[in-house]
Amino acid sequence: ASDTTTQEIIKLSKQVKTARQAYLDASYRTISEDYYQQIMTLDLSNSSKSKRSSQPLVVWATQTGTAKTFAAELQQNLQTPRGKSMSQLTLMDVAMHSKIYFVVSTFGLGRPPRDAE
Repeated sequence: ASDTTTQEIIKLSKQVKTARQAYLDASYRTISEDYYQQIMTLDLSNSSKSKRSSQPLVVWATQTGTAKTFAAELQQNLQTPRGKSMSQLTLMDVAMHSKIYFVVSTFGLGRPPRDAE
């Protein structure tokens, strides 16, 4: 009975892993398609490129605050006042900065923090 139970657990574990990967793949495709549509509507003509900020943008995503602390230190070292949470990041921010630094932590078993979902 012990071998059967172990085999069932392994089988269920594989099913959960497969289902999780399918969910992540579907989520990624949806996000990618949404961003693609947004990018296609952005005006990135030469005039908007010339308006790009020379100061870098520091973006963080954190669950417990560790990444935000590191991001604040990076901002101080780079001497840039520009920083924001990844949850507030827009495509216009990306388009308007020539350099963006991402400071992202993981949470629990490697999951993304709330700010990055």
